[in-house]
This record gives sequence, structure tokens and C-alpha cells, in this order.
Amino acid sequence: MNLLTPFQSNPFRLSVLAAAVFSHETKTLFLKFELQDPKKVIEYADSTSQIQTRKDGLWKETCFEVFLQPIGRENYFEINLSTDGHWNAYSFSQYRTPQPPHATDKVELKQYNWSSDRRTLTAEIQINDPCDQWKMGLTSVLKSKMSDDVFYFALKHRPEKADFHWSESFVLEKDR
Repeated sequence: MNLLTPFQSNPFRLSVLAAAVFSHETKTLFLKFELQDPKKVIEYADSTSQIQTRKDGLWKETCFEVFLQPIGRENYFEINLSTDGHWNAYSFSQYRTPQPPHATDKVELKQYNWSSDRRTLTAEIQINDPCDQWKMGLTSVLKSKMSDDVFYFALKHRPEKADFHWSESFVLEKDR
């Protein structure tokens, strides 16, 4: 498991652990996110294993994300998973282009489970792209239930602002 680091101060001692594994044979990405919220300040849904519809704007609430970029290319995918089972995936040709982002059919959520008791999200995602080598960023957006505060966690942050699309934050490399 990889420990995601907060962008800003972390007065509530929140932490997020994340792991990703590729299956070469099935072109499947397996994800696991674990939220540690000792003071119970983060807003999230009740447990569910029901995959909901695709939905835009999930990053405005508590969600977990993965960014996948083929090594040596500018294009990348963004995958968002909310705790209520909604999800979406976008394809970008280069940094934040196009805007608004376009949903992609090259990514399909196959299995999903959010446990509110354990505050753990697991997902199985089919990646329909011929690429064999990926750079990956694992991130999370955590919304406070007590205020409008939002906390940003990632493997690596841009120094001046939280920007999950920054390709230098895609620090995990995976062969598929």
C-alpha cells in the first residue's frame, strides 16, 4: 500500500492508503483505497457494492481517483470513484485538454465495493487500451461533513497548488 500525502495541513490526522495492481492477461486494474478518519470528519456514503451510473463532478465531493498515462505519451485517463457507487472515466489528449473533459468508453468499472465500516473502497476496472506500460497517479478528494473544507491527497503534489492532472505526480509505473 502507498501512503498518499495531504496537500495542505491535516489537522484531523486523516490518511489514505492506496494500492493498484494490473493483470496483464485481462487488461484489468485492481484498486484499493483505505481512508483513516480517526475523528470521523469526512463525508461519505453508507456501504454499497452496487455500481451506479456514470456521473460528472465527483471530485466536488469525497471520491478516490486514478490517473493513467501511457509511458512516453501525452494522453491520459482520469477515473473517479465515489463512495455511493457513482463513477466516471475521462480521456485527455494532453494536460487538461479537452475542457470540459470527455467521458471515455475505453474504461469500464467491472466490480465495486465501498465499506463504510472499514472505510475501504475496492474496484476492478477494465482498461481497453493497447498500451503495455503506464505511469499512474493515485489521489483522493475528501470533503468535510462539518464545513466546506476539502482535503486533497496524492502520491506527489505540485508545489504551488493541488493539481492531480500534473503528469509528474504520476509516479507509479506499471507494466501490463
